[in-house]
Amino acid sequence: MNITRTALLAALLALAAPAHAAPPSPQGAWEFKTGDIAGCTISGTMTVSKPKAAGGAYPCTFESTQSCPKAEPPAAYKVAQSCSVNVSDKKVVIKSRVEKILKVTPDWALPQVVRNYAPDDFTVEINASASEMTGIFYSHGQAKVTFWRPKALTS
Repeated sequence: MNITRTALLAALLALAAPAHAAPPSPQGAWEFKTGDIAGCTISGTMTVSKPKAAGGAYPCTFESTQSCPKAEPPAAYKVAQSCSVNVSDKKVVIKSRVEKILKVTPDWALPQVVRNYAPDDFTVEINASASEMTGIFYSHGQAKVTFWRPKALTS
């Protein structure tokens, strides 16, 4: 009888103990935009895939557009990048690699952009519902950045 009470008490304590929640997952589609970086902003779309191994980094890809409307002449650079996302609790670190410069305006700036464009990296915090990430963009400059889930299209 004493063993049954001990087992029952152990089961009740296990149920009452707070469960260790997994960190929110960044997997899926995102849109993002930075604050001002020397008269420019960077915005884009990112897709974060499932990790290849349990507890591993999430592979991702994104396209970003750096817009500099106040530059003379106004400039814009569209860039394809691959990335790796590491999550620790709510902290998300995104390290990127430039894969291809897709478009440069004005055209004559292409060689300089190819030589000098640095990967867009981010350190952000993901909210509990995994619907928003906020933090810092850093590369040649640094600015605040916000990521959000794209709104679903309805017909």
